[in-house]
Amino acid sequence: IIEEDYVDQAEVDRIYQSLQEQIDKLKT
Repeated sequence: IIEEDYVDQAEVDRIYQSLQEQIDKLKT
């Protein structure tokens, strides 16, 4: 793992959920 590219998994999950919510809003 390249340290500068490493992101905490919890951070990834938050970002993913945030994006998913935005996509759901667009689909509505």
